[in-house]
Amino acid sequence: MNFLFLILKDIQEEHKKHGNLIPKIENLFNEIRRNLDLKKLEDFKKILKDLKIELKEHFFKEESKLFPKIINKSNELLITNLEKEHMELLNLLEKLDKNIERILNGEYIWAEFRYNIKEFLHTLNDHILKEDYQLLPSI
Repeated sequence: MNFLFLILKDIQEEHKKHGNLIPKIENLFNEIRRNLDLKKLEDFKKILKDLKIELKEHFFKEESKLFPKIINKSNELLITNLEKEHMELLNLLEKLDKNIERILNGEYIWAEFRYNIKEFLHTLNDHILKEDYQLLPSI
């Protein structure tokens, strides 16, 4: 097997894993919100922290190993936009971390937190779909 094939296989497996996390994160958020469960909110913070580490590694792999090997005139704009989305997703995770800290410190900002969760999950899902159905099939 060649190097590019192994990278693609690894990336697709990670996309599947991250895509499967989307409904789990949404369900856990809804449970925390419904019960105002601050202990589970602490656990949720850890889940998001771990996801951020995974996504940073995933994005690095794409940007340093995959994208340079496949970039051409027909996909250059798409790759540029995907790289921007990487930064956007990490920024959204940072916002979520700040939301959690504010809630744990007694602020009632559940609506803002919910909005940011929805935005993050939507952006992550769209990003995975763009890579899986626009970028990767063109390789």
